[in-house]
Amino acid sequence: MHKLPPKKEGYLCIGVVVGAHGIKGEVKIKPFINDINGFVTYAVPETYEGTAYLVKEVRQGPKGIVLAKVKAATTRTEAEAQKGIALYLQVDQLPELETDEYYFAQLEGLDVVKEDGSSFGKLLYVFDNGAHPVLNIRTGRKEVCLPFTEDVVLSVDLDTKKMVVSEMADAFLDI
Repeated sequence: MHKLPPKKEGYLCIGVVVGAHGIKGEVKIKPFINDINGFVTYAVPETYEGTAYLVKEVRQGPKGIVLAKVKAATTRTEAEAQKGIALYLQVDQLPELETDEYYFAQLEGLDVVKEDGSSFGKLLYVFDNGAHPVLNIRTGRKEVCLPFTEDVVLSVDLDTKKMVVSEMADAFLDI
């Protein structure tokens, strides 16, 4: 089971501290935004509790991880204590997206239906596998992963909280 950070009304989780890096207090962050500089340039992220979490500098690390210097840690021990902290920004502090672009957290909880209107399941979460985003959907029987590509996902409507998938989605039920 994939552990998700807690939801915070009016906010999107932009990353989670997953550990320490080096001896000078850098933290490793699993990002949920494409532009890693957003940790520094969008606004000051905050914790679930509402405490400001100042990120002073970021750089790309291995395997999609962001390495960051933060105000809260100057030693490895302090950085290790940061593990598990989820970082949030208010939705209105995030850049406006192009048409048909979404923050992954906006998609969580959508009802997923097939072209014919029949229910396929409920979208639990989205992750990026490096090639494209992947949708983890709870069907009546199990969790299924679908690629978030144009040939599989036909439409997304955030207002009605609905995603329409093509009949190709059925092929993933038996994998």
